[in-house]
Amino acid sequence: NDVIELPDGSLLAVIRLDGEAADPAQDKPYYAARSHTSGANWTSATPLPGTGCVRPRLLLLETTVLLAGGRRNYAREPGDILLWESHTLGNTWKRYSVSAAHNAGVRNATLSYTHAVNDTSRGPAAETTAYTSLIRIAQHKALLVYDAYLREPVGAVTFSMEVATLN
Repeated sequence: NDVIELPDGSLLAVIRLDGEAADPAQDKPYYAARSHTSGANWTSATPLPGTGCVRPRLLLLETTVLLAGGRRNYAREPGDILLWESHTLGNTWKRYSVSAAHNAGVRNATLSYTHAVNDTSRGPAAETTAYTSLIRIAQHKALLVYDAYLREPVGAVTFSMEVATLN
């Protein structure tokens, strides 16, 4: 779970309601709730369709909200590491594939994800745990940290990429 204060002073919480369910078809998307009373009261949590099922991370860059936290429900949709961006303070979201952006930026093919990152038959962690961190590095920039389980001889590695917003 994660909470941020928005520019209007309200709080936005993104909540993971479950973990890796015994039956992955039971995994739930993230839910969001808001507070306009400094956390004393909250709106009912509502689902964020198409979002992940690992620990959410929120970061506010001026008026853009970033949400990272990985794969969608792998029993119903492909896996992947995902980043969502909102220019409406969390009311609407645009989804980005981190593995696709990663592959577009690597020069050494042994450091790229294969199609297995989206292979639902291999389970939830085919090439990544999809756990992430977001760190502000400038007014409109963040560093996204993520992992990969790559082919031998590489094995398990951690990567980072710069994320910039257009505010």
